[in-house]
Amino acid sequence: MRKVLLTLFTVATLGFSSESFSQGTNLYVGSQYSSTLTVYDTTGATYTSLTTVDLSGGSSGTINGCFSLSLKPSTQEMYIVYDDGSGPENRRLGVVDTVSGAIADIGNAGNLTDIAFYGDELFGTTGDYTGYNFVRVNQMDGSLTTLFGHSPSGDGNCLWWNTFTGESLYKHTEGGGAFTEIDTTTMTETTLITSSPGYYQAAAMKNDSIALIISAWSGDLYEVNMNTLDWTFITSLESSHAMAFNLFPLYVIVDGPAVFCDNESTTVLASSESASDFQWFLDGVSIDGATDSTFVPMESGLYSCSVDGDQTNPVMITVLEAPTASFDATPNPVDLGIDPSGIVTFVNTSTGGNQYLWDFDGIVTPLENTTYPFGTVGTYDVMFIVTDDATGCSDTATTSIEVISSVGLDQLSSEFSIYPLPTEDFVTISATNGNGNYQVQLMDLQGRVLENKTLSGSQTTFDLSQRESGVYLVKIFDEKEEGYFKVVKR
Repeated sequence: MRKVLLTLFTVATLGFSSESFSQGTNLYVGSQYSSTLTVYDTTGATYTSLTTVDLSGGSSGTINGCFSLSLKPSTQEMYIVYDDGSGPENRRLGVVDTVSGAIADIGNAGNLTDIAFYGDELFGTTGDYTGYNFVRVNQMDGSLTTLFGHSPSGDGNCLWWNTFTGESLYKHTEGGGAFTEIDTTTMTETTLITSSPGYYQAAAMKNDSIALIISAWSGDLYEVNMNTLDWTFITSLESSHAMAFNLFPLYVIVDGPAVFCDNESTTVLASSESASDFQWFLDGVSIDGATDSTFVPMESGLYSCSVDGDQTNPVMITVLEAPTASFDATPNPVDLGIDPSGIVTFVNTSTGGNQYLWDFDGIVTPLENTTYPFGTVGTYDVMFIVTDDATGCSDTATTSIEVISSVGLDQLSSEFSIYPLPTEDFVTISATNGNGNYQVQLMDLQGRVLENKTLSGSQTTFDLSQRESGVYLVKIFDEKEEGYFKVVKR
């Protein structure tokens, strides 16, 4: 069973509002010409430098500069693209300790110019050494997978994700100044504006609608309204190529598919353990009783959570209806003493679905209804998979087919007696010679074992008083022989 984990990150010390969340107060800024990160306080009207973090002092290798920073939502780790002196086509990916400056190196990341997390997936954009491409970045070794070529293209591309809405991934092209929006599902890029005031290589969302973007050359810092695309000059910092906040806002991410079948997956919504008051919402309406730190959605819609009074972004969950697989098998059990072919007829009784697959111990057929011969005494599991090709959802039904042989029943009957037949309540199985150690099972006509007993003395009894009227089987067996008696319950 797949499990889709939607994790809610909160920063308990900040004051959030449902209209415009606040980002983490500390902004980390780096440059390709420096091995130092500068930390700014963004809470006031002016951006105040708090401290610097020396990358070269905290790391064992050579650190010539920082090209990009991006915070991973689920772990709060700060990923960095940096230069170790091997040249622009051999930049490195690592995780930086924002206190000590130590970088845990991951691997060669090629000619990355910027990275951005989208949920827990890391994307990047490359420069002219490898072509201006949008890439997926392997977080284990730094390797890149090209997804498509940027249009428009140009030097100094930077990426940033709207962590507040959980939706848009933006790119700015330094050379032409174009803003684009990237759809990571369709792998397409849409141009929003074709030019901007200058050359910028680092950006980060300050709240749900305002992005900070900084010049790679002058250090001019602007606020950009991502709804209207209006620019407002804020201040001048330093020449910058990397920028990221060190904390996430209230935000729900999807770790796995947000579209799943109702019988295959469980989506767990989880919140920060540091909060104390929770209320989950579906399509803006509070869900009765959903006041724990976790919630399991059972239907489609927009899910969000109020955490200590602050509202998260909504996340769309789509739950697809799966078919319900079932079938009839006739006869079951099948008696080889009566029909040596052992043929059982299988009829689909499922609801939903339009594709079928029968599995008879590795022998498969795609027919809706079918037959199968069982030639040897034993118990066989038959699996039936029903799929809805419109949704891809499927369900599986399994039934045991009991294959018996009434050959030698006369001998078994001489050793055991079963009475009364028919019965309204109890049925007794008695060994005529009182010897041996046999297993006795009460079964239904689908081959399911309803009750097990051991016949180690002269007799044992099954109570059928609470069972439905109909035909049952009593199976008696040991290591050498087995046989079946038919029991009618009135």
